[in-house]
Amino acid sequence: MSGKIRAAWFSLLAASAALAVTMAGCSIGISPGAARTSSDSAQETSADSASSAAAGSDVSSAESSAPGTSSNSNAESASGVDSFRGDIGKTLNELKKEHPDLQYKSKDLADASAECMAAPGGDTAYYFYGTQYFSLDQMPDSYGDKLKCAGIYAAVGVLFPDAKDGMSVPDFFALIGVTEYEVLEDEIELGWVAFTYQGMSGYLYGTPPVKSIKRDMSVLLVMDETLDQANMALVDEVAQALNDAQDSSSNS
Repeated sequence: MSGKIRAAWFSLLAASAALAVTMAGCSIGISPGAARTSSDSAQETSADSASSAAAGSDVSSAESSAPGTSSNSNAESASGVDSFRGDIGKTLNELKKEHPDLQYKSKDLADASAECMAAPGGDTAYYFYGTQYFSLDQMPDSYGDKLKCAGIYAAVGVLFPDAKDGMSVPDFFALIGVTEYEVLEDEIELGWVAFTYQGMSGYLYGTPPVKSIKRDMSVLLVMDETLDQANMALVDEVAQALNDAQDSSSNS
């Protein structure tokens, strides 16, 4: 992962290493957003129909420039990310209210745990933050309206159904409209590839050295960095409060 994110994780390690308190967990749900629709094209048969076609063209143009859409036709057809984009940014309590069946899940990151929620047997998880020690199910209930879903964690084939087994990494990124990516070479990050997708940070994991993908085995994390770091700030806040309480108890 990026140095900035690892720095946040290791600062958390320093704040929470002395903790012996396990706090009540939280559970949330997932609600895929509605898929985009496309406008019908009108056929010009008369002056009136020509006017209608022009109006239809204006609507189509407005849709293609709306937030969350992509001008790249490959990315548009291949992406399943947009189905979940509407839920990124929802609070833990909002998702819990909508779908209370989700459970806490810890997923793999380069040097930490991806703190997520997923339905039992589900193939997609909602990501909140990455950590080495302070898990999402340790966060107090009072933070349910503050913690926000920061991203999506799933197999490549779930988020990009058009991806094929054995597809090379360059071909996969070309398929989804990504032109720049970085194969992470630090020993602890081997197997991870960093990229940017539609304004969000992305991380692809495969068996190192990463030369090709497997639909069901290679995994993706696509996330909003701002939300991720805001959640980490909340975790630091809780960890510091617990440390202060422990110090106060020791000195009394």
